[in-house]
Amino acid sequence: MVKPISQSCVVEIGNVAYWLRDRIEHTLPATVPIEFSPKPAVVINLPNSAISLGQLETGFQRFADEDDVFSMDFVDGALIYVQTKEPRGSVATPTPTLSHEVKTYLEQHSAQLLFSDQAAELPSLSEGPYFVAQSRLHQAWRLYEDDLEAFVSSSVPAADEKYRFRPLLANAYSGLHSVVAVPSRLAYPTTPDKPLNGKRISVKDLFHLQGMVTTIGSRSYAECYGFQNSTARYLQQLIDMGAVIVGKTKMGGYAGSEIPPEKCIDYFAPWNPRGDGYQGPSGSSSGAGASIAGYDWLDFALATDTTGSMRMPASAHGAWGIRVSSDAITMEGIVPSVSVFDTTSLMSRDPTTLSQLRKVSGQVKEANTKPKRIIYNTDWFPTSDVGQQKMTDQFIQALEAAIGTTHTKMSFSDEWARSAPDGPSEKPLKDYLAKAKGQPEAIVVVPLGRPGANYRDVVPPPDQGKVAPTSYNPLWFASILGLPQLVVPIGQNPYESKLSGQKEYAPIVGSIVGNKGSDLSLIYLAQEALGRAQWPTRVLTGRYVFHVGNNDRNSAKDLEATLTQD
Repeated sequence: MVKPISQSCVVEIGNVAYWLRDRIEHTLPATVPIEFSPKPAVVINLPNSAISLGQLETGFQRFADEDDVFSMDFVDGALIYVQTKEPRGSVATPTPTLSHEVKTYLEQHSAQLLFSDQAAELPSLSEGPYFVAQSRLHQAWRLYEDDLEAFVSSSVPAADEKYRFRPLLANAYSGLHSVVAVPSRLAYPTTPDKPLNGKRISVKDLFHLQGMVTTIGSRSYAECYGFQNSTARYLQQLIDMGAVIVGKTKMGGYAGSEIPPEKCIDYFAPWNPRGDGYQGPSGSSSGAGASIAGYDWLDFALATDTTGSMRMPASAHGAWGIRVSSDAITMEGIVPSVSVFDTTSLMSRDPTTLSQLRKVSGQVKEANTKPKRIIYNTDWFPTSDVGQQKMTDQFIQALEAAIGTTHTKMSFSDEWARSAPDGPSEKPLKDYLAKAKGQPEAIVVVPLGRPGANYRDVVPPPDQGKVAPTSYNPLWFASILGLPQLVVPIGQNPYESKLSGQKEYAPIVGSIVGNKGSDLSLIYLAQEALGRAQWPTRVLTGRYVFHVGNNDRNSAKDLEATLTQD
C-alpha cells in the first residue's frame, strides 16, 4: 500500500498566518463549487433562515470578542455556513428570505451564504473560523511566532489517535522564528466533563508526547531515544478534559540549572520578556516561564520542580506557580531528575486559572479551612534588598488580614538546637524532619527570587547557586519535605538598565509553603489576601509584571496605571 504524501498548508489572511488542520470536519454538498485553493469559511448558528444583517454582525462581533483566531478578515470572500434548527435542503445561493441588507452585505464582502441541511437538532459544527478546501471544511489554527524562543518544538494533534501528536511542519511571518499553532476558542466550549476544553497548554520537554521527540535539553538524549511511543499519563488526563497541548518548552539540560551565557550549550536559552529583555530566564523550566510571561495566547505552562526548577523561573518571570505536593500527580511518562524530590508544577498568570487547573489535576484536598499560623523564619529573613523585604513584609500583612492572625517569628536553627532528637547521626534524615510535618495548620513564608537585574550575558561566580541538600535551605525546604510551595507575584523593583539606559523593573514574588495536600488552600489564601489588599492578581505579559504605580510595590491597579504598556 502506497503511503499518502504528508502535507501541511499555511494560509495568510490579512497579516495573520493560519494552519489548516488536516482533519476533515464536514464535507459540503455537491451543489457547492469545488474550491481547490483554500478559502475562508465561517460557521454561525442562527434560529432560522430568516436572518437579518444585525444577527450576522452581532454574531461576528461576538466571535471577534471571544476568540483570537477569528477576525473580520475571515468574512471577506468567505463561505458563511449558517446552521439552523429548521429542516431544509442545502442550497448554495441566497434564498428569497434574505433581506436586501443581507444581500448587499454579502456582495460587499464577496461572500457566499450556505444553509445547513439539518433537522431540529443541535448544530453539528462548532461556530467560528474554518477553511474550505476541495469542498471540505477544515479547522483554522492561528500561527503565533515564538519570538522568545521558548519552545523546542510545536505540536499538533494527529488525526488517527487521541493521545498522538506530530510536529507542526509550518513557518510564517519573518521566518526567523518557529511558530506555534492554536485552535479557535469557539471550537471548545467548556462543559462539565470538559472543564479544560480549549485551554492551551505548553509542556516542559521532559513530558513525553506520543509522536514527538523528547530532548530534556540534550541533543544526545534526543538522538538516542527519538520519537516517543506514548504520552505522559498526566497529559492524557488533561487531554481527556479538553486541554490542547500546543508544544514543548525548552529546559536546562537534564533538568539541571543551566543558565546563559556559559551553560546552555545544546539549545539556545529562551528570552525573558521582563524588563529590558536581556534578563536571565533561570531554570530548569526556563521555557515554561518565558512562554507564560510572554504570550497572552497561552493559558498554562506545565513544568516540574525538583529543587527549584519551576520556582526560580516563576520568580524570574513574575508568574504564578505551584510546586504540587509530592505524589499528588502521576509522574508516569515524565523523565525523572531525582525521583524522591521530583513533582509536577503548574504555572499561569493569575490564581483563578491556576486553581482551575489544580482542582482537576491528580489528588486534590478540599480547601475548607485556612491555616492558623504564619511562620517567619528569622534565619532566612530579612532579605538583603530593602525594597524586596518591604514588599515581603506587606505581603505578610496581607496574609495576616486574610487569616485574622499575626505571624510568628522563630529561628529554625535555634528551635533545632533546642528540640533535636538524641543521637541524630543514627537516624535517617526523614526522622529529623518529622516535626516539620507536624504543623498542619501553619504556613511558612519563604524568600525567593532575585531583587533586581540579572543579566543573561554575565557569568555568575563559580560557587553561586550551590546549596547543601538540607531542608534548612529555603529552596530545599519544600523539596525534601514533599510540600507544596506557591509563588505569588507581588510587585516589581526598579533598576537602571545598562542596556536600555532607562529605568526597568524586575519581578518580586512572595512565596508560602503549606502542609502536604494544601495546594488549593495556598492558592485561595493568596488570592484572598491580595484581593483584600486591593493588589492586582493577574500579571501582564511582556515588559512589566504589573502596571507601574507610585507605591512601595511599584504596582498600580489597572485604573491607576501611570505607564502605557508596550
